[in-house]
Amino acid sequence: MLFSKSRGTLPPQVGASIGILPNGARVLDQLQLYDAVESLTEPLSTATIGYADGFSFSSSYPKIINERFGFPIAFLDRQKLLEILYLRYPHHEKIRLGEKVSSIDNLDNITTVTTEDGSSYQGNLVIGADGVHSMVRQEIWRFSEESNSSSRTVQERSDLTAEFRCIFGISSPIKGLNAGEQVNAILNGVTIVTIHGKNGRLYWFVIQKLDQKYTYPHFPRYTKDDTRVAAEQLKHLRFHKHLTFGKLWENRETASMTTLEENTFKTWHHGRLALLGDSVHKMTPNIGQGANMAIEDAAALTNLLRDLLAWGGTSLPTDTQIDTLLHQYRAIRHGRVYSIYRSSRFLVRFQARDGLINSLLSRYYAPHAGDLPAEMASKTIADGVMLNFLPPPKRSGAGWEKYRKTERLWSWNIRIAIVLRPVDYLLSIPGKDIRGKLIDAFNEWLQVPPEKLAIIKGIIDMLHTASLLVDDIQDASRLRRGHPVAHEIFGVAQTINSANYAYFLQQERLRELNDPRAFHIFTQALLDLHRGQGMDLYWRDSIFCPTEEEYHRMVIYKTGGLFRLALELMQTQSMVTTDLSKLIDLLGLIFQIRDDYMNLQSGEYAEKKGSMEDLTEGKFSYPVIHSINAVPENTILVDILKQRSEDNEIKMRAVQYMESTGSYAYCREVLSRLNKQARSHVEDLEASLGPNHGVHFILDLLHVDVSNRKTYK
Repeated sequence: MLFSKSRGTLPPQVGASIGILPNGARVLDQLQLYDAVESLTEPLSTATIGYADGFSFSSSYPKIINERFGFPIAFLDRQKLLEILYLRYPHHEKIRLGEKVSSIDNLDNITTVTTEDGSSYQGNLVIGADGVHSMVRQEIWRFSEESNSSSRTVQERSDLTAEFRCIFGISSPIKGLNAGEQVNAILNGVTIVTIHGKNGRLYWFVIQKLDQKYTYPHFPRYTKDDTRVAAEQLKHLRFHKHLTFGKLWENRETASMTTLEENTFKTWHHGRLALLGDSVHKMTPNIGQGANMAIEDAAALTNLLRDLLAWGGTSLPTDTQIDTLLHQYRAIRHGRVYSIYRSSRFLVRFQARDGLINSLLSRYYAPHAGDLPAEMASKTIADGVMLNFLPPPKRSGAGWEKYRKTERLWSWNIRIAIVLRPVDYLLSIPGKDIRGKLIDAFNEWLQVPPEKLAIIKGIIDMLHTASLLVDDIQDASRLRRGHPVAHEIFGVAQTINSANYAYFLQQERLRELNDPRAFHIFTQALLDLHRGQGMDLYWRDSIFCPTEEEYHRMVIYKTGGLFRLALELMQTQSMVTTDLSKLIDLLGLIFQIRDDYMNLQSGEYAEKKGSMEDLTEGKFSYPVIHSINAVPENTILVDILKQRSEDNEIKMRAVQYMESTGSYAYCREVLSRLNKQARSHVEDLEASLGPNHGVHFILDLLHVDVSNRKTYK
C-alpha cells in the first residue's frame, strides 16, 4: 500500500474533516472499526438553515436518519480516521508512506509500480485511490491511448470541470455552536456549512461560485496566502445568529482552500489498473457522500476479488479474469455513483442559490418542505454496498428496507445495474466509433444543433451496441474488441433481453427530436437491419453462397441500415435536404467489405475478435463469396465452412485457397474502386454543399494498405 500524500508521518496529516454517513458506517462496523470512529464523534441531531435576509428554520433530519438506519451522520478529523485504519491494520510493514508513483508497467500478468525514489513494487492488480489528481488515472489514459483502444480518454480529460471552490477547516469551540448541530448559511453565491462535533470541535466549509467554469487541467491552485486573502474578504458574512465567519477564522486550527472538481468518469479501469473514490468520481462536499462512496467502491471491489480468488483456488487470476471482474465492478458501481453525483451537482448549486430557480426554491420552497431532506438522504443511503462475506451489523434500522429503491430501483438503478448490464459492459469497451465519426462528418454539411446531434449519437451508439450483443450470440463469438463476449458473462437470456430493452429505450428517445418523421425512419431502419441480418444468417445456416449482388443488398440493409438511420434522423433536424443516400450506401459497402477482408488479414482483428473468426462462424464474407464463385466446382471452402472449425491450420488452409483464387486481390481492387467512386461523389456534393474534411478523413480511415497485407504460403 503506497500512501503518496504522506510526508512520512504516522498517520499522515492530510485533509481537514471527513463525514461518515450510515452507508459508510455500516461497512466500517462490519470491519470492527466503527466503535473507534464512534468514540471520536458526536452524532448530529439538528440542522439550522439560514438565509442572507435573516430568516432561518430548523430541521431534525439528522436525528431522523439516525433512527431510520441505526447509524448517525457524524464528522471527525480525517487524520483521526486514518490513525484508526493504520492502528487496526495488522501489517504495517506493507504500508509505504511518502512514495509518489512515477510510472506503471504491465507485463505477463504482472503490474510494476515505480516510485519517484526509484523503488518498484509488483502485483497482480493496481487500485488507484489516489484522489482527483490521480496518477493511476493518468496511466490508465496513457495505456488506453497507446493501445488505440479508446478515443474516449481524449474527451474525458476535459470532462472534469470546476465551477466552485471551498475554504475548509477545523476550529476550536465557539460559544453558541453546540455539539451535535449543523448550520447551513445559504447566501448569494456562497454557502457556509458548520458541523459541531465532539466537545464542540467545529468542522466547516465555505463554498463559493467561481468567476467561470474551469476545465481540467487548468484549475486554479491556491496558496496559503490565497486562502488568507479569500477568508479576509468573507469575514463579515453572518452564518448563524450574531456569529460571522470571521469568528470561525479566528478560532481555526487548520484551514485550506481548493477547487471543487466535479465529474464521474466513464473509464474506471484498463488492464490490471482500476480506480476508486475521488480518482473516478469527484463530487462536492454538500451531499457528504464522497468518502462513503469510496468505502462502497472498496467493498464492491473486495466482494468481487474474494469471489474470484475463492473460485480460482491457488492459481493467480488471468488477464481475462481480471478484465471481466473490473467490468463487473464498473457495472455494479457506475449507476449508483452517477445518481449520487447528480444529486451533489444539484445540491451545491441549490445551496449557492445559483440562478433564479435555485434562488427561489432554496428560499421559499425548502423551508416548507418538511422532512424532504431526510427523505432524499434516506434514498441515497439505503442502497449502500456491504461486504457480502461478513455478517451484517447488529445495529440497524427499518430505513434500509423501507427506502431501498423499490419502484425507483426497478426504473433506474436496476435498469442500469441489471437489465442494461450487458449493454453497459460492451459500452465500457470502446471500439473505433466509426458511426460517431460518420455523424460528425455529415454534420459538416447538415449543421444539426448540438443538443439534437447528441441525442442522435446516443441513439445510434446504443442501437449499434445492442445489435452487437445479439450478433455475438447468433455467431457464437467468444471475443468482442479483445474481451469476452457479454453473453459468456451475463448469460444468453439476459443479454438478449438487455439488447431488446435497449432498442425500445432508443425508440422512446425519439420524442426528444420533436419530429413526427423520426418514428417511421427509426422503424424502417430496424426492419432493414433485421432483414439484412436474416439474409446473412440464412446463407450461413443453409450453406448457401450468395452472389455479389445479393451480398451488396444485404450490406445496404444490415450495415448501411444504421448509417442511413443516423443520416435521416439528422436531416429531420437540418435545413439541408440534399439526397446523401448514395454516399451512405457506398460507405456502408466499403466498411463491410473492408471488415470482411481485415478479419482474414489483420493481426489486430485476431487479437480483438479471434483468429479468422468469420471462418469459425461459417460466415459467407466477401472474400469467401468471391472465392467460391470463382471456382464453383471446387467445394473445399464450403466444406471448411461447414465444420465451423477453431483449428487454425484448417482455417489457414482456407485462407491459402482464397489467396489462390485471387479473392484478396479482388477485395482490394473492389475497395479501391468503391473508394474512388465515393470520393468522386463527395467532390460533386462539395460543389453545392461546401468542403467536407470529415468524410475524406473517414475514407482515409477505411483505406486498405496493400503494402502491409499478409501473404499465406
